Amino acid sequence: MKYLLAALIGMTGISLQAYAGNSYCDSRQPNREVIACYKSGIEVHASQIKKNYQILMQSPKLNPQEKDALRRDQEAWINKVGQHCGSDIRCVHDAAKERNAYLYLRVHKS
Repeated sequence: MKYLLAALIGMTGISLQAYAGNSYCDSRQPNREVIACYKSGIEVHASQIKKNYQILMQSPKLNPQEKDALRRDQEAWINKVGQHCGSDIRCVHDAAKERNAYLYLRVHKS
């Protein structure tokens, strides 16, 4: 987990392939501002992913098997993003946003 941010940022070269993206970031000019905007978003999502992951791993609500499954799922997610998105910064941003939402919901479910 300590390498999550580096892994996500490392996946994002400077490719801006067509992807759903973020209209705010996409409205920036010049292109380097678009990239900086997406990287900033990725950093925020990665920080929240790390925080929510740590909360779940420390939660007494999860037994050791569930924690192990979460750890494996997190590792698989990182690998999947790398394989699916490659260096497409929009794809990595959207994947991080979705993962953040998923972990947030797990933390806050009743």
